[in-house]
Amino acid sequence: MTLCGIAGLFYFTVGLYFMLTTDALFLNTQDQLVTTALQFIIPIGIFFAARWYRRRQGVPIDAAFREIPPE
Repeated sequence: MTLCGIAGLFYFTVGLYFMLTTDALFLNTQDQLVTTALQFIIPIGIFFAARWYRRRQGVPIDAAFREIPPE
């Protein structure tokens, strides 16, 4: 799992570099940069909103991560 995470991070970093530096891809305009930023911001916001909502209902989402034993 760790190796897949490292490979994914490398792949994403290379793609982000080309996206921001290559004009031929037309991905470094202001609209595209806002779209890319929102693709990260919106899911993080959804996660925290869902966690808050479930905690208000009495469902401890964080408890699921404590049950998984560390390796």
